[in-house]
Amino acid sequence: MRPRNKCGWFVIGGMIAIPTITVIVAWIVWRQLSPNEQQMMIALVQRNFILLFGLIGFLLTVGIFILDSVIRNYMIPMVKIESEVELIRTVNPDHRIAANAAGDFEQLAMAINQWADDVKKMRVGLAARITQARAASDAEKNILAEFLSELPQGMMVCNLEGRILLYNKQARRLLGDPAALSAADGRTSSARSYVGIGRSVFTVLENAPIAHALDEINLRLEKKSDRLSSSFIVNQADRLLRIEATPVLDSMQKFNGFLLVLDDFTEPLSEDRRLHTFWRDHLRSLQQSLATLQAAATPSGPGGPLQTEAERMTTLLAEADHIFGEQFGHSHWPMIDIDAAEFLEVLKYKVEDSSGITLELAAVDEAVRQTIDHSADDSGFAIRIDSYAFALTIRMLLEFLQTTLHQNHFTVVLHRTFQFVGIDLLWQGGPLEADMIPQWEKAHIAVGHETLPFSMREVLQNHKADLFAFPDIDTNGYGRLRLYLEVNEAAGREPLRHAPILPEHRPVDFDFDLFTQTGFTTALDNERLHQLTCTVFDTETTGLDPGAGDRIISIGAVRVVNGRLAASDSFDQLINPQRDIPVESTRFHGITDEMVRQEPTVDTVLPDFYIYVANSILVAHNAAFDMRMLQIYEPSTGIKFNQPVLDTMLLSTVVHPAHQNHNLRAIAHRLGINVVGRHTAFGDAMATAKLFVKLLPLLAQKGIYTLKDAREASRKSYLSRLKY
Repeated sequence: MRPRNKCGWFVIGGMIAIPTITVIVAWIVWRQLSPNEQQMMIALVQRNFILLFGLIGFLLTVGIFILDSVIRNYMIPMVKIESEVELIRTVNPDHRIAANAAGDFEQLAMAINQWADDVKKMRVGLAARITQARAASDAEKNILAEFLSELPQGMMVCNLEGRILLYNKQARRLLGDPAALSAADGRTSSARSYVGIGRSVFTVLENAPIAHALDEINLRLEKKSDRLSSSFIVNQADRLLRIEATPVLDSMQKFNGFLLVLDDFTEPLSEDRRLHTFWRDHLRSLQQSLATLQAAATPSGPGGPLQTEAERMTTLLAEADHIFGEQFGHSHWPMIDIDAAEFLEVLKYKVEDSSGITLELAAVDEAVRQTIDHSADDSGFAIRIDSYAFALTIRMLLEFLQTTLHQNHFTVVLHRTFQFVGIDLLWQGGPLEADMIPQWEKAHIAVGHETLPFSMREVLQNHKADLFAFPDIDTNGYGRLRLYLEVNEAAGREPLRHAPILPEHRPVDFDFDLFTQTGFTTALDNERLHQLTCTVFDTETTGLDPGAGDRIISIGAVRVVNGRLAASDSFDQLINPQRDIPVESTRFHGITDEMVRQEPTVDTVLPDFYIYVANSILVAHNAAFDMRMLQIYEPSTGIKFNQPVLDTMLLSTVVHPAHQNHNLRAIAHRLGINVVGRHTAFGDAMATAKLFVKLLPLLAQKGIYTLKDAREASRKSYLSRLKY
């Protein structure tokens, strides 16, 4: 309740209490009088009724004025001084109490201001010493930040739930963030992928390949392997990206998050395709010409000059093909060394987790085992593969086998023959028809919702792998499909990427506190305000009456994560309202019809904004108006913003109940915030975000710590009754 309203109720209470007490005292005295005394008293009152009534009224009026003066000149100024001292102490050390507004406490206000000046001088001196002491450290951190920013590779650090904790501008560009693309080359993107602190990496990258990489990393951590990274390829914003995932370990060596390193491999892989296609086409043409030459040489008999030349050219072409394979056959496809048995363990988990197929690893009868070649040791050797793509290929093969053979149970046997690794898929029953394999190899990789922009043949070729089916069942009644690929004899010779280990004390500049957060749950009400991810937004409109046809012409927003402003994660978009903008409104926000004529309509912008605000709390100043403007588009777009909403105007009344003015500029002035771009959606959103951050410690001083506390306190505000 506002202090002025409290004053009014206090005065009314006094007006009721004083007469009531007077009547009670009079009744008690009356009961003590004798009948004759009572008669005399009645006669006295009757003769002097007007005089007595006037005297009582005068005394009552004087009492009320004295009471009101005490409240206005002492109680209310004390409440205001208390709130302003709290402002000086917490969020705005430059704020000073106006002496002429302090009433009879002018000397107290001057003393507090003098104290504030002295404290400020002490703080300035202390800050100067701290700044000097940290100068060298800051310089090193700035060099590191600039280095990360200018790396040609994209980098992102995420916690185990996939929330982004750190990223560089290359990551935003490679992942198709609209703001990064516009800044880089002036083009816009239809892909709505927002990269920002606190956002989920799974909104910009597919879940499946990352989950596969993390499963692989977990298995290696359990086995205490030195090789902890995992790589895969994804198709992102018309690019082929090679992504390497590496675990981030805490000081106790526990898996605490992961680092993603992103490279654009579109051109190298396209060049591989062009080179191989060129060579194969020309080789095929030469082979056909040689076949014609050999046919023409047949009449001259074996050993003739034409026959001999044709055989010599055939030998030369075979040698050239071998040399080409040795010199230029090394694909740019990103591969990693992985223990073959580890790979099959991850494969088994993925197959049984996502389909109705059961997979056994080398669990066959000894008689069956003896039918398989074992020319070399079948354990402890590495293969060089793209683990995700190769696993997806085998999963696709298993689904084909399941459909074709009506089998749900398969056995995988791993063995080595000289320099080759054999991966056998066995099943109880008849053999697979050989002509099925060429058909399958033409199909693009797709297992459920997981896809790759390559055919099975392309994946096998890039892994130098061959696939064939045994024409007959073995003596134990097993059919068999075999994948052959080379053993990587050079495994372990390439440099390792070591897993980053977090220190016990986190770096100052980055938000690694998110490693320990629980993430988004339905119990948001119990989350601490400074741990929430918030989208602070504002709208500009054609007018102030949504019911009369006024519409949104601009939306601006910025994120606040863990109580910190994430200024680079922003949204700023003009909107064509498909109606004229009144001149009066243009004077207010400066947006003209010409400025929005070529801009997208709200049907295009709102879905994009809906994705931008996903998994966050909405914050606005006078949020009732902005939310009403969004609600009027629900029937036409089907988009409903049902997140919890906080209103900085209401929160201001909670922390500064003695102040009457709670507009954006007045609050910003009290909190020492410089407002830039006032009455533009993005400028007001940025000012509101800064204001919200500064309100958090003031709310904590009032015992308001959680989202539930803030919502309940806002609901009690006298301004919460505003409707639009």
